[in-house]
Order: sequence, then structure tokens, then C-alpha cells
Amino acid sequence: MLTNKLVAKGDDGHTRSDREIARLCKVSYVTVGRIRKELSGKPYQIDTKRQVKRGNSVYVQDTSKIGRANKKRKRRDYGGIAPNAFKPVRKPKVALAKTALELPHDPEYGARALMGVMGPDYVRGLMEWFKKLLEEQGQNHEQS
Repeated sequence: MLTNKLVAKGDDGHTRSDREIARLCKVSYVTVGRIRKELSGKPYQIDTKRQVKRGNSVYVQDTSKIGRANKKRKRRDYGGIAPNAFKPVRKPKVALAKTALELPHDPEYGARALMGVMGPDYVRGLMEWFKKLLEEQGQNHEQS
């Protein structure tokens, strides 16, 4: 397969890729790559200049710099921890007891559910906070 010059090189004399040879010989490109490596001792499959076909256009591509690092590009150090990573975002609060509760969308039934689960003192306190929040919200709407 690769020892056959007609298969290994194209009509123009450029080396064919493993996939091209695999298509011609009706075998896997992995098999072609393994045999190419055994025969040539080179891990790469194509010459530094090769003919490439994209759609209807055919041109010569220089592959000699593929895989090499760009020495002009400045290398950055990635990773590590940000200087403010250990600075807390929020102030600590005392952990409060919580109750998971599903409320119906009807306000009357919601009020009854809160009263039954949390008790009248909680509901009275909640009503005071609702009054304050609604007054603040009303003042904010009047200003804007």
C-alpha cells in the first residue's frame, strides 16, 4: 500500500494523507498511519509542502510550522488563586431556623396555611414587615 508509489504519491508527486490512501485502498486510516510510521520511522504523515483540495480549488499548503509554538507570542501564566479569593463577600449572620413551605397562590388560603404552620405571632410579625416594605416600595414608585 505505502510501498506502492502510485498510491503513496498523488499525480503531482505530493505525498497523500493517511485518509486519502485509506479511501483508495479501502482500509482504515489508522491502519495506514501505523504502517506509514513503521516504514518511515516518522510520526507525521505528510511532507512539509503538500497539495490540498478544498471543494473545487487545489493549492499547495506549507505544513512545516504546524504544531510549533509561536515565539513572538507572549506566554501567560494561567491558574493560581486571585488575590482577593479568600476575602468574604458577605458578612456572616447567625444561622436561623427555616421551615420549607409550599403556599397556594390564593392569598386567603396562603394566609391560613401560614397561620396553621407558623402560628399567629409569626404572622403578625410578618404583617409588620410587609407594611414597611410596601410603604418603601410606594415611596420609591412616587420618586421615579
